[in-house]
Amino acid sequence: MNATDIPDTKSEKGAWSMDRQVRMFAGILILVGLALGFSLNLSWVCLSAFVAIGMIVSALTDACAMAAFLSKMPWNR
Repeated sequence: MNATDIPDTKSEKGAWSMDRQVRMFAGILILVGLALGFSLNLSWVCLSAFVAIGMIVSALTDACAMAAFLSKMPWNR
């Protein structure tokens, strides 16, 4: 599924666009990975690296797996 296949408009007052949701979710995952990596086990930093690799692949292929996942969430129906 390409990023262009997913609507990027606000359908309701206050609803976030898919692009904004993806950036927020990616940022949260990166921060969680870093926080857990520095406080519990350094292996958690791999979560941040995985998200970063996903963002690079998304930019190169113009397909976003996270957007496809988030589009199936109840608040996006």
